[in-house]
Amino acid sequence: MRILLIDFAYQNINRTVMLWPLAWREVGEVIRFGPGHVSDEDWKAGLRPFLKKHGRFDVIVAAELLVSALTYEKEPDHVIRSVDNTYECPFDLSGAIEGCRRVFDEFVESHGIRIISMLEFDSYNMHPSHKDRIQKHDFFVIGWGKEFVRPKSTISDLHRESFGSRVNDHWWDFINANSHRVISSAAMISESEFCWSRLDYRQQRWAVQGARYAARQEARLHLRKAGIPWTGLMLVDMISIINRINSKALRWPSVRNFLNHSWDQGFRTSRYAFTCGSALGFPIRKYFEIPASGTVLAAQPSNGFMNLGFRDKVNAVVTTPETIVEIDAWLQANPADAQLIASAGQELVWARHTVRARGEQYARAIEAIAGRRFSGSGWEDGEFKIIEKPIETEVQ
Repeated sequence: MRILLIDFAYQNINRTVMLWPLAWREVGEVIRFGPGHVSDEDWKAGLRPFLKKHGRFDVIVAAELLVSALTYEKEPDHVIRSVDNTYECPFDLSGAIEGCRRVFDEFVESHGIRIISMLEFDSYNMHPSHKDRIQKHDFFVIGWGKEFVRPKSTISDLHRESFGSRVNDHWWDFINANSHRVISSAAMISESEFCWSRLDYRQQRWAVQGARYAARQEARLHLRKAGIPWTGLMLVDMISIINRINSKALRWPSVRNFLNHSWDQGFRTSRYAFTCGSALGFPIRKYFEIPASGTVLAAQPSNGFMNLGFRDKVNAVVTTPETIVEIDAWLQANPADAQLIASAGQELVWARHTVRARGEQYARAIEAIAGRRFSGSGWEDGEFKIIEKPIETEVQ
């Protein structure tokens, strides 16, 4: 199978952004097209000449950035600043953004199975024009399916988050109206990110890493009041300081590598780690990073927590900030059970949520699409499920 990936050759601290193209290498032969992957001249010439030169592809996958860049196409300087502040791009950004309109239009007109990867965008802050653009065309979309998203009206504590006022239901509306063309997917973990050391060799007790979501802040407060040691906020503060001094420093390879290494070590040296997906219930990458690190995942469940395969006291521990001290006491009193939970969580992520596993899931979706059997997808008990069209029978 020949697969064309349309993407920018950038670097970013977000590892899901960097890993999703690798999953497609598990599906078939991958050729890349985009700024940094081809010459400036080839990018400006557009997709059509590239396809003519390289022949027909079975699948064409376009990164979300190709679409989102068009949201503010009348304000190119705004898009350039936004991309420049987020990604390390070793190519001419002005020319890259300028070519997005032409390439997107030619992507829409191209033959073969066409897919937009939406794994790198904020699904609760979708611009209306962004929704309309993917709504009007018949390509498939990879992103959070209905099991991982909730409508805004059902989120009672949204006001507690600093970003709450910016939340909208555009992605929710899209996936409900177009579930038949959504390849439901979450983040993924590289096989190199796993740590296999036992809990009893770890010096730290708790890690509570990541942004200051309301539930994380409360968990930190409860642990602090109980005199239970935890780590994780220093790295958040460090990122904030670096961002204030020079926002572009987060793109530098040395800074990015240091921060990612420190992040990994925070989990790998801790026995237990608390996380949440904010009031929105995002199925964020930490739900996979923590078990992959061999650490007990103690979590406020995300949307689709059980769909992804997580089970309380089996491969994760369900908790709220209010019960985290009680959970700590249970884990401390039952180290053998804690180790079993950590190991089971690690095995779940290894089997279902690695780059390799995502590639296998995408391959199954492509096979169903090619066979005209695909009518959507979803997750159930840790298994990726294809929803197949009913078999049409000839009336006698």
